[in-house]
Amino acid sequence: MAIQFVDKADVKAIMEKTDTTHDTIITSLIQRVSASMEAYCNRFFKKVARTEVYNAGRKHYFLSAFPVDTTAALTVTLTGTAQTINSHYYLWEDMGLIEFITSPTDTTPKAVSITYTGGYTETDSVLAVPDDLKHACIEQVMFLFRRRKDIGLSSVSMPDGSINVLSPNDWLKSVLGTLNRYRLPARQR
Repeated sequence: MAIQFVDKADVKAIMEKTDTTHDTIITSLIQRVSASMEAYCNRFFKKVARTEVYNAGRKHYFLSAFPVDTTAALTVTLTGTAQTINSHYYLWEDMGLIEFITSPTDTTPKAVSITYTGGYTETDSVLAVPDDLKHACIEQVMFLFRRRKDIGLSSVSMPDGSINVLSPNDWLKSVLGTLNRYRLPARQR
């Protein structure tokens, strides 16, 4: 099922919309924007158990989903040998970072395996992401909803001049600012 950062009711409340005429469009936009936000941020937001494999030889390994659930099983292995938290590595759960105390000298491909549970919980098909991400999703959905019939429009000419407008496929400036706070840089595997 598609991820959603907000519920349809949240968007409709901000839009002051009480009818159900556009519910299908709004839901579709929420799912599209949520998926696009996740892709832009280069990480996963939904909380599930994952196993990620990395090349050895580095000290820092950024996980694809966080915050990391410290109550769930966490297994870090280096070339098949289990590592011990606070002896071999540290966990920065809010950042999704595994930091080895000393850099593994082995540079074997796919030698570091990390099994963990990370991301935000899902309730009634909506992820419990931070409020600023929810608000950014609502803003972008409202923008796309209002511009849904203007695909390809980039300027409007008027008697006193013209106005340049954002493409419906562009991120709003405020949304982009929020997304950049959650975006992970591209990293080596």
